[in-house]
Amino acid sequence: MIGYFLFFIVLKENSFAGKTVKIDKERQRVITTGPYSHVRHPMYSAIILMFVMAPIALGSFWALIFSAILILTIFYRIKDEEKMLIEELEG
Repeated sequence: MIGYFLFFIVLKENSFAGKTVKIDKERQRVITTGPYSHVRHPMYSAIILMFVMAPIALGSFWALIFSAILILTIFYRIKDEEKMLIEELEG
């Protein structure tokens, strides 16, 4: 539940958050308030928390293997997203 709550807070704070990464140079800015003042990628942090805790809560420790694969995918996406943000978004 904490992961879902954090995810909701991120969406409330960042109206540009979404499943695809695209830059709107005219309206978009770097967000440094709310959860972004503590963590660079709070949405991904919330998702990782959900991926790890859901299998544990359900007693499916085998699912943690798939969670690890999904977490590695998220780390790759963060690296790619950071590169794009640095190149295309001011601030």
